[in-house]
Amino acid sequence: MDSPFKSQLVKYPYLGIETRGSYNGLILLSILKDMHASVADLEESLCLCNPSTKEFKEISILNVKHGPAYNMKLIRKKAAVIYGLGHNCNTDNYKIVKVVPVSAMTPLPVCYGSEVQVYTLGLDSWKTLPDIIPYKLDAGYHKAATVINGAPQWIACRDPVNSDFSGNSKCIVSFDSGGDNFREVPISTQIVEEFNHHESHNRVKTLGVLGGCLCLIVYDHYHTYEVWVMNDCKTRESWNKLYVGQIPVKDLMDAHGHVDYYNSKFVWEFKNDEVLFAVKRKYLYYTNLVTYDLVPVPEKSKVSKIRDFLGQNCSVETYLVSLVSLNPRIYEREQEHPNTQAQALSKISLKGREESIC
Repeated sequence: MDSPFKSQLVKYPYLGIETRGSYNGLILLSILKDMHASVADLEESLCLCNPSTKEFKEISILNVKHGPAYNMKLIRKKAAVIYGLGHNCNTDNYKIVKVVPVSAMTPLPVCYGSEVQVYTLGLDSWKTLPDIIPYKLDAGYHKAATVINGAPQWIACRDPVNSDFSGNSKCIVSFDSGGDNFREVPISTQIVEEFNHHESHNRVKTLGVLGGCLCLIVYDHYHTYEVWVMNDCKTRESWNKLYVGQIPVKDLMDAHGHVDYYNSKFVWEFKNDEVLFAVKRKYLYYTNLVTYDLVPVPEKSKVSKIRDFLGQNCSVETYLVSLVSLNPRIYEREQEHPNTQAQALSKISLKGREESIC
């Protein structure tokens, strides 16, 4: 499909496009006017596209001059921005969540939490949540959320200003596209133990979707990975270790002998008990698509095929055909409550931490 940004290459010869997630046939792209610009001079916009209808909508990013970070004299870390694409099923409206880490002005930067802006497709407008959320989100190299039932999800560090960033402060958070607030996803004692593993700093963790359920993928330095699946989004003890995979290091090593687990991504589950991963090679940024034959724990699943060698600067997103339109529409339920922007909740109640929004 032809890029709608070809005409901009004359003015912006170093134009860069990166994927920031997908959901229900829509793909979120981040457009950098100059990939080599410094953070201070970085010009960025977003684009929603539907490859089925060939619709594109470029979205200017909200330039927040004031907001809660400004009021609290905190520094926004532009280079660490994370995005999420969500869906409010009550209004059939799509939203983009922009999460910006903020730091306190001290001799050594201390993460205080995150400032959040929300774009609503139906209203074609941005708003800033009134409070700093007490989380530092981790979306890995891709800086994109995993979406379950329209709700973007991330691994996060809870209350970072008072945290030592150990496993004790780790959790999984979800953004409610209906209420514009964050809640913690229930996690089992086994997942808590995983977050507190004595080699946790060597065990890379990412989120994915398996069979419509949230899953946690844990990579370790012994070249294996584990997949934990949450079978019931309302029950914390429904997490189960589904399988363990062996990473074929020799086949996926780059010239320096490295496989970049941070860039590995769970992509798809096939009906024949195979799963697909996208694995990048460190330093060279080459991407391989790798399939595994699943076998029950405690056996180790092994690679059945290294399917494709995609070359440099590639990213992989799952995509389902849909006819979702990108034309802005005013939704009645959004209009009925004009004060919801001012009343958007971002502080987490103790009760909210125990709930899931699935």
